[in-house]
Amino acid sequence: MMKGGLPFELLLGFRYLRSRGQRTNLSLFVWIGLGGVFLGVAALIVVLAVMTGFQDGIRDRIIAGSPHLLIFQSGAPGLDDADRIAGRVKAIRGVLSATPFVHQQALFTTAGGGARGGLIRGVDLTTPAVREDVRSQLRQGTIDPLADGAPAILLGREVARSLGVFPGDAVTVISPEGAVTAVGMVPKMRRYTVAGTIEIGMHEYDSSIAYLSLPMAKEFAGLAGVTGIEVKLNDPFDAKGVGRLVATQLGFRYWVRDWMEMNRSLFAALQLEKLALFVVVTIIVLVAAFAIIGHLVLLVAEKRKEIGILKAVGASSRSITMVFFAVGMTIGVAGTAAGAAVGLSLIWAQNTYKVIRLPSWRRSSRPNGRGRWSRWTCFAMSNDAGTALLVGEELEKEYRSGPEVVRVLRGATVTIGPGEFVALIGASGVGKSTLLHLLGGLDRPTAGRVLFQGEDLATWGETGLARYRRRDVGFVFQFYNLLGDMSALENAMIPALIERKPVREVRELAAAALAEVGLGDRLNHRPGELSGGEQQRVAIARALINKPKVILADEPTGNLDPKTSEVIYDLFLRLQAERGLAFLVATHNPDLAQKAERGYRLVEGRAREIRGESIAIG
Repeated sequence: MMKGGLPFELLLGFRYLRSRGQRTNLSLFVWIGLGGVFLGVAALIVVLAVMTGFQDGIRDRIIAGSPHLLIFQSGAPGLDDADRIAGRVKAIRGVLSATPFVHQQALFTTAGGGARGGLIRGVDLTTPAVREDVRSQLRQGTIDPLADGAPAILLGREVARSLGVFPGDAVTVISPEGAVTAVGMVPKMRRYTVAGTIEIGMHEYDSSIAYLSLPMAKEFAGLAGVTGIEVKLNDPFDAKGVGRLVATQLGFRYWVRDWMEMNRSLFAALQLEKLALFVVVTIIVLVAAFAIIGHLVLLVAEKRKEIGILKAVGASSRSITMVFFAVGMTIGVAGTAAGAAVGLSLIWAQNTYKVIRLPSWRRSSRPNGRGRWSRWTCFAMSNDAGTALLVGEELEKEYRSGPEVVRVLRGATVTIGPGEFVALIGASGVGKSTLLHLLGGLDRPTAGRVLFQGEDLATWGETGLARYRRRDVGFVFQFYNLLGDMSALENAMIPALIERKPVREVRELAAAALAEVGLGDRLNHRPGELSGGEQQRVAIARALINKPKVILADEPTGNLDPKTSEVIYDLFLRLQAERGLAFLVATHNPDLAQKAERGYRLVEGRAREIRGESIAIG
């Protein structure tokens, strides 16, 4: 036995926990205290995890999208001896790369009248580290024209979206620093071809940034040298220490700014928010602690007789104190352990199963602790190619009209993963509807195969294909295809009635589906009494009623105005997030296509995959 009789105190403390006593509210105080600590600790862990993840996500995007150090020359518009300065900086321990850059304010304009202000950033694409960073931010197009010295530009995703331009289009860039002529100041203008779009993941950057090759940027800005030196470090979090070394090595003529200093206001606000949430949740734990103290006070009052007996048989005051201390500690430790287990379990479940689906943060970079950079995705809905939901492999489709053979598809391959939003784009008549019909089992391919969860649709008979269309696939058509003699409720009920479900259950399912798409008050209206957008929502409810795994939508907004189209887009995205539905949407609408995680462009009967969140429409 340990000195002080600890086993005895624990034994008596546990017995007091189980005993209800004459005061029935004692047991209630135990559960209140235990529950309060449990909820407080679980909430504290979840809140801190969410806030830390959010702060780390923003920080890593800043690290990926901006240099770790910037070096400027005091009292001069730029650096004339950039190569020499960069060589000295590279020799400093901890520096990964040091390259010259050019910054220049500019106005971006298009032939259609679009205009947006922003910042031109000239980067040295001959440096492997810089080239890799730019590639990691690329969402569309290629950096090859910039690297080859062509008059090409990479635009931030929001800049390109506001201007309405895509890779291959031309933009005119106007500098505020023009040439002085006899008629006054003439702005400098240059015309560049959009080589692609980039995304850093923060609106402040994506709505203003554009990349030029370093020689093009120097010519545009009219600089003989460069604006400064940008430095990447092996460890971005050692920016302050390395920055001091750089400033000491270069001397007073040069000044250094690090990424932490340039974003200190943002991080201060995030830290304050995190602290405020920590304090609020800590108060919850303190309230639970007061409940435990209240329980101990009542327990001592009830056990006064037992305390006297214990003292009479030789127990010390310290030993008796330890008995009640053991009671309070047991409640606190049990509540803390349970709260920690639940909080960590919630975090694990979110990270593993994506219970709450959030927008993807894709293709960012973060340090992995060894000075290297790796891809990462925060709370993203990942789709492994090995777990594809619906696949069309080398699909071909021919139509014969007498001796004439029309080849619509010529080996098109598409893949849709669980919960994925995929756009299908292409010119009219290229075969988008035909491809959807093949994937949905409405038609059979001339060659190739369609796989659903690994099973070939060609091995299924007509009964199997009908069951597949009822249960696993939902169709949304451009022209709604509602039955005019039936109400919205009855139209939505049709697939479930075909499935031979009880009418009462079907009616409830259809009403719930219509309510989900915002038509809970239009159940008894016929298609002729509904607007185009409402009819399309009835068609979506009909597609949802049997809980399919994938929705195939053929020009769902082709007959709708832009405002109503936006309602349909938002509905699709909400259904994807809440239900985990996969979508393959054939569309000409650039706004809808750009919301897709990736897409396919049909050209001459073949499908070319387009990666990135911003999909070009051509």
